[in-house]
Amino acid sequence: MSTWTVDQWKDMLEWAVLMFLIAFAFVMWLLDWYREQRAAAAPDLSAEGFDAVCEAVAKSLGDAYDCTRAWSAWGYGTMSAADFSTVGHDGDRVAEIAQAAVNAYRAAVAEAKGAA
Repeated sequence: MSTWTVDQWKDMLEWAVLMFLIAFAFVMWLLDWYREQRAAAAPDLSAEGFDAVCEAVAKSLGDAYDCTRAWSAWGYGTMSAADFSTVGHDGDRVAEIAQAAVNAYRAAVAEAKGAA
């Protein structure tokens, strides 16, 4: 069995630090590249743009109703008309649906760019 000298340990440590720095630099470059690709996938919406999406969602929902209770309540016979509200008149619910649509659009654009 051989033992390493102090100089051999120093050389190994220098090599290990160099490899770590190279790997770290590569990971940082890869993260920057990924962020650029995601940013290019779909432009960010301004507040006015998102408001326009919300208006379009509310208009397309029309008089659709949203159940405000758990669906399991149907089995107990306790549901009433009070458990439903029009979705298009609930700003928070419309914004939630609009955000889901925007996210789906961004994912589709990113996937299409990735496939190209």
